[in-house]
Amino acid sequence: RHDFEQQGFEWIDCNDVQQSVLCFQRKHGHSHLIIVLNFTPMVREDYHIGVPQNGVYREIFNSDSHYYAGTNTGNGNVQTTDEPWMNQTHSLKLTLPPLGAIILKI
Repeated sequence: RHDFEQQGFEWIDCNDVQQSVLCFQRKHGHSHLIIVLNFTPMVREDYHIGVPQNGVYREIFNSDSHYYAGTNTGNGNVQTTDEPWMNQTHSLKLTLPPLGAIILKI
C-alpha cells in the first residue's frame, strides 16, 4: 500500500557513508516495516537506528538466512529503548549481516 505515494516511505538514515548502511521505513497507518541494508562484507554489531514505535520488533526477512545459504547472522526479536535517535522517538541496536538486508516489523 502507498508504494508510489509520499506517505508510504520515510528515510531513517541515508547519510551513513562511512559504514555504507541505509535504513528507511515503509508505512501504512500504524503499521511500519523497517528496512536496513548493509552494503559491506562486514558484520555490523550494535548498529544503532531510530524507530517510530516502542515495542518488540521482529525480524521477518534476513537475506543472510540459512534459507538463502547464508550464515544466519541476524536479530530475531529486538526490544526498543526509550532513547530517541535519528529524529525517531525510540531506537534499536541491531546486528547487520554482511552484504545483507533485514526487514523488521512491530
